[in-house]
Amino acid sequence: MFLRAHGYDRWRSNVWVGIDGDSFPVDVLFDDLPLAVEVMSWAFHGNRENFQRDNDKIAGLVGAGWVYFPVTWRMLDDDERLTRTFAHAWDSAALVSLDQARRVRDTVTELGLPDRD
Repeated sequence: MFLRAHGYDRWRSNVWVGIDGDSFPVDVLFDDLPLAVEVMSWAFHGNRENFQRDNDKIAGLVGAGWVYFPVTWRMLDDDERLTRTFAHAWDSAALVSLDQARRVRDTVTELGLPDRD
């Protein structure tokens, strides 16, 4: 709802991304920017395995040139701050080469990983 309310478009949710021979679901990816948004919850990371898998995903995304933006439920309660910090992440992603973003997206397509909306 935040993305729609603030006019962000051209994004997909629950996209599987291939990273270093493994695949991970990412909450939100943008079609034209290397920006990954993840909603983080304490409940989901209730064990070491989930915590480690998420951190492997984060390291892989960042290592592949993506800007990673985590969002917690508490952050959703402060729209002004979330709007400001997300705009910084958006600007950072815009500075990253679009060519790099296309290579990563093409890798996802080549691997034939499912795209879930």
